[in-house]
Amino acid sequence: MTDTPPSTPLARTAVIVLGMHRSGTSALAGVLGQLGAALPRDLMGASEMNAKGFFESNLVMDLNDRILASAGLAWWDTRRLSADWLQAPAAETFLSEACDVLQSDFQDARLFVMKDPRICRMMPFWRTALERFGARPMVVHTHRPPMDVAASLARWAGHDTEYNLLLWLRHLLDAEADSRDLPRVFTSYHMLLEDWEAAIARITGGLEIDWPRGLPEAGDDIRAFLSHDLQHFSKTGTHGVPLPAMLRTVLDILDRWAAEGEDHKDQAVLDDLRAHLDRVSPLYDELAMRSALRKSETKTLSAALDEKTNHLARETTRREHLEHLQAALQDRYATLQGDLDGAEARLQDMSRRATEAAAAADLARVELERTRLRLMAERDAALDLARRREAEFLSSTSWRVTAPLRLVSRAVRRML
Repeated sequence: MTDTPPSTPLARTAVIVLGMHRSGTSALAGVLGQLGAALPRDLMGASEMNAKGFFESNLVMDLNDRILASAGLAWWDTRRLSADWLQAPAAETFLSEACDVLQSDFQDARLFVMKDPRICRMMPFWRTALERFGARPMVVHTHRPPMDVAASLARWAGHDTEYNLLLWLRHLLDAEADSRDLPRVFTSYHMLLEDWEAAIARITGGLEIDWPRGLPEAGDDIRAFLSHDLQHFSKTGTHGVPLPAMLRTVLDILDRWAAEGEDHKDQAVLDDLRAHLDRVSPLYDELAMRSALRKSETKTLSAALDEKTNHLARETTRREHLEHLQAALQDRYATLQGDLDGAEARLQDMSRRATEAAAAADLARVELERTRLRLMAERDAALDLARRREAEFLSSTSWRVTAPLRLVSRAVRRML
């Protein structure tokens, strides 16, 4: 894989965090994000392993896994990625995809953070991809004592401790060798947790970066982010077990570089150790297979546990749904019962009022009949009285004496 260096200065800057898995790379990338450097848009979600997040791209991780697989490797392989692969046609295809991934994750960001421990194994590839993308790569190396990393990987990945130590060597030695001509700074997880302001000052000065957010603005956010619950394991470095000389040498050099600055005279020592690791890596194929088998078994058990957990979660959700439904039905029943009780009370009240009204109507009818009978009796009495008075008048003397006068009066009215 070859590429022509750009003829004009690159307009963007990519700060690449390089470090072994479980070495505090997530914490460091998170801090750089707090300082205003853009983080990937397709961020990996938080998990029990990293409760505050990984601060790395799902797209980059997936691409790196596929690149390693195309070379017959995996992130947990102790063998080095062959330089021949980097010249193969497949590399060019992956480079085109890498530029698309960078565009999707960072778009027009002028300063951004890249972080995936797999990049330790693949720096030549990503340097070319970043230059094609128009970004100048800078590097922040971070490390953690190998026994701390081994203990963490044993917990989260199921690898043997001895194998985890070999992985620690491979990641750190490859990352150091393939970034020598780039602007770079060395720090450690211990330094970040113990004195993050000094660690940031060393990174800022070493890379000559003007962060979008300075410490006065970002300090409180960084302090809250770097709580000590990020650290799951001891930082003593050995856990009471003496380190093999090869690991002790590398750790001593990296600790010194983080504290005092890089000493180029140490590079020859690291080159010799890396060459030795290249020679002996094939001897650990059986250990790699055993570790892979254990990882596979762990995944199988984990998958079974996840399925059981998911089943329990579904059952719990179903039970909660039924409980909510039962509660809703009970509430509805209580409402309907209340409505029914109210209706029955109203019906009883209406029945009582109807009974009272019927009784009142009966009483009114009786009273009306009495009144009618009384009026009829009074009428009949009045008629009888009138008839008696008329009969008395007609039979009176005065009526008989005046009879001739009434006849003369009628005759006169006829003549007129």
